Amino acid sequence: MPKLVVYFDLETTGLEADCDIVQLSSVVGQQYFNQYILPSKKVSWKASEITGLTFDSGSLHLKGKKVEALEPREALQKWLNWIRPLAPVVLVAHNCYNFDARRLVNNYNKFGLLEELGQLVTGFIDTLPMFKELYPKMSSYRQEELVSKILKETYEAHDSLADVQSLQKLVMKHKLSDKKLLKFSFTYQSLLDYIEYSKKGKENAESLKSLINSKHLSSGMAETVGKSGLTLDNLRHAFVDGGKELLEKVLSEPTSSGQPRVTRNRSVLNKLHEFFSNENAEPK
Repeated sequence: MPKLVVYFDLETTGLEADCDIVQLSSVVGQQYFNQYILPSKKVSWKASEITGLTFDSGSLHLKGKKVEALEPREALQKWLNWIRPLAPVVLVAHNCYNFDARRLVNNYNKFGLLEELGQLVTGFIDTLPMFKELYPKMSSYRQEELVSKILKETYEAHDSLADVQSLQKLVMKHKLSDKKLLKFSFTYQSLLDYIEYSKKGKENAESLKSLINSKHLSSGMAETVGKSGLTLDNLRHAFVDGGKELLEKVLSEPTSSGQPRVTRNRSVLNKLHEFFSNENAEPK
């Protein structure tokens, strides 16, 4: 484990991978950071409903009242300056892997600050799977539900500063060992690798649109094919070189884990064979 864990939370314009951060907060002990950030786009109605934040006429408002907000690059740099004396750090958030960490990295990359972020942050800890393991029978693992049931408290959920302060209190109550926390961690580099892997997969999936449009492949399966590293041309050339047998072998060959590279599903394989047969196996 690094010298220090820092709790952080984001409020954003939406759920998309490329959404803007509109509030960034962190806490470690009694020290805290809280900054509103001007987005480049409107806050989605759903995000606004949850956070109370709106962006109109160049100003950010919280429940209709204007808040002081910085331009994105300035705000992101300000946060780096705040964590620098604490570094190296591990960042802790609830649902960190699927949401906060990816959007934090995406925004730092967008404004040319990713290298500096990587110099200060060594990894992340996700408290969502941690609490699922600690309390396997709970009906909900939303942070406000955990705080209510475990701490017997309420707080202003979806205000990122209140969120990080409550999360720190929630985790500290359990006095977990470094070994236990490490179980729910992932490195900074592994996150970068996964983001790049997902990006490449989406680019590859784009090449498969003709298969989706013709109903020979679902969009979900196209993404799976893309993430495996295969493109439309790869599949077409496999069919041209070895017919149905080679096409199926490429899609179903086992990985190191023993799972197929894409699928062994006969229906999927037959539809792909049909598609390439119909275009007379001519590469384009």
